Amino acid sequence: MTATIINPGGYFEDMASLNANTVELSDAAITWANQLAQTANRLSTQPDKEWEITLKALAIAGFEQWLGEGAAPLAVTHTALETASTGTTVDLRVGSYRLCIVAMSALSDDHIEIFLDTVENSLTEAIAHLYVIVEVQEEVNQVCILAGLRRDQLLQKIGIKSLQQARLKTEPLAVPISHFDIEPEQILLYLSCLEPIEATVTATVRETVLEATEQTSFVAGVLAEQRAAIAENVINTRVWLENQLDLAVEQLRWSLLPPVATAMRPIKETVDTVLETLANQGVCLPATARGVGGPISIGAYICQIYAWVWSVETAHEPEWTLFLLLGPRVGERLPVGIQLQVSDRTEVIVKEVLAQASSTAYLYTQVQGDQQEQFKVSIILPDGIEITLPVFGFEEVA
Repeated sequence: MTATIINPGGYFEDMASLNANTVELSDAAITWANQLAQTANRLSTQPDKEWEITLKALAIAGFEQWLGEGAAPLAVTHTALETASTGTTVDLRVGSYRLCIVAMSALSDDHIEIFLDTVENSLTEAIAHLYVIVEVQEEVNQVCILAGLRRDQLLQKIGIKSLQQARLKTEPLAVPISHFDIEPEQILLYLSCLEPIEATVTATVRETVLEATEQTSFVAGVLAEQRAAIAENVINTRVWLENQLDLAVEQLRWSLLPPVATAMRPIKETVDTVLETLANQGVCLPATARGVGGPISIGAYICQIYAWVWSVETAHEPEWTLFLLLGPRVGERLPVGIQLQVSDRTEVIVKEVLAQASSTAYLYTQVQGDQQEQFKVSIILPDGIEITLPVFGFEEVA
């Protein structure tokens, strides 16, 4: 067994939310979206909005398909799709959540526009529980779930006065894209496990922040419970090369990352930025590498972890390589002293420690061994709190 260690602690710029949640639109989803758009366009008094309506219909269809492909498919109730000029507060209902899907064909601007319902009696009810940005790549029949924004966050960050003015004037509300910081994995957790935060216009900032903090802590608890349930499992990385997720990764609610060979898309994703920066530092993953990424909680922290794998031909017997990268959630930072540790059957073979905190600071390393080799990955906080992931292997274990 050999272990290759790459210098850790790279710093990456222009980080965005993890947007690896891309789905290929099924024929049924495309047909449904076209029917929905045709109906909405017939009712519309503004024919120049036809493309925007079609785009939104595709985004809604793709988001619903994404929910259906999750580990625990969620039931969706549709509301009417209105024209892009008047907008709609709610496009979908999932459990107690009222969702508004914001469709985009490209993230060329730093703001997006949302509309507040003028029919509801109160300003609070005019705001959806959750706004979700969905990128539509219509030329390849794909959609990508980018990020979300909760009602209580919108109330905090935009302010009641601006919201009231936009509603009274029936004008779109410009919201900075940077406000959308809820990652796709968290959206699934909210819709699967949590009730929406019922923030009201009369709530104080302190109360709203407290509710949001409590909900974030609960999300971390759900993640911890999921990991505890599969602590004895082995992650079978071989199936990633076949564009599949193994059971352990599905239970962790991680997602399959786009192929390295096709990573650079019209909209840069976090993984694109990471790979580009690694390449600038002389660290290049092979085009055949496939990986997964998602959240993991350690103590009070929720981090992002990425793992890529690829096979290696040697003079003796085939081997495999595991590349790991640990980073913070968007807008947060890893604590100084956090460790990323990899062990084989007998000993620790690599330990990387973060020396400087930054919102764009990552730890990364790489190990290689024969195809029967397994690697244990641990993350250790400065205060000694430690979490060990399911063992990474390259072949199914009987």
